[in-house]
Amino acid sequence: MKGSEFYQVKVKNGAGWRKYDISRLQISVGQPYHEGEKLTASLDWVNDRFDKNIICVNDTLQRHNFEFQGHSPEDAFNISQQAGREWIERNYSAITSLENYEVVRWESWRQDPSYEYGLEVMNRLYRDKESFREEVDEEMRSFWERALKKDKSLDPSLFETFRTHSLRYLLEECAVFQLMFAKDNAVDIYPGSTLLPCKLGPQQNLGVRGYTRIDFRRKAA
Repeated sequence: MKGSEFYQVKVKNGAGWRKYDISRLQISVGQPYHEGEKLTASLDWVNDRFDKNIICVNDTLQRHNFEFQGHSPEDAFNISQQAGREWIERNYSAITSLENYEVVRWESWRQDPSYEYGLEVMNRLYRDKESFREEVDEEMRSFWERALKKDKSLDPSLFETFRTHSLRYLLEECAVFQLMFAKDNAVDIYPGSTLLPCKLGPQQNLGVRGYTRIDFRRKAA
C-alpha cells in the first residue's frame, strides 16, 4: 500500500507487538490522529507487520460524551453512529488498501450475547474491588483535567455530571475490551494515551492482552 507522504510511525512503548500476528487498531472517532496522513501512516505500519489487521471503529462509545454535552440518549447514539459511518466512508480507500483486514464497529460488540454479563461484572468490580475502582476514578479525573484544559469555558461544577457519563463510558469500554481480548490473540495499537482496559489487563480479570502505544514523526524533507 502507498504510505503517508508526511509521517512515519514511531513506537512509544510496547515493543512486544512482535509476538503477535494480529493487530487491533483502536479508532477513537473524531480524534485527529485517526484521520488523514496520520491514519495512513498507522495503516501502513500495521500492514507491513501483521498477517491480519482489525480496525476497531469505536463510534457509539462516544455517545456518553454527547450525552454529557446535553444530547438525549437517542440523539447521542444516532450522532455517534453516524460519525462512525462517515469515518468509514471517508477512509474507505485507505482501509481497503490493507492486505488482510476486518472492520468492526462498536455496536457489534454490544450485541454480543456475553456483553451484558460482562458489563454487569465491570459494575460489580467497580463497586466491590478497591484497586479497580481507584484505577477507574483516576482515569475519570484525567479525562476531566483534559476537558478543562481543552475548554476553558467548562464549568467546574459540572464534574459530578461528567463523572456519571465517564463512569458509564469506562465500564462499557472495559466490558467490550474483555470480549476483544477473548476473541483474538492480538496486540492493541493506539496513538493516544494508554487505554484503561489495556492498563488493567489480567490483574483485573480483563484477560491477556498486548498493547503498543504509537506516535508520529514527520518524515525528512
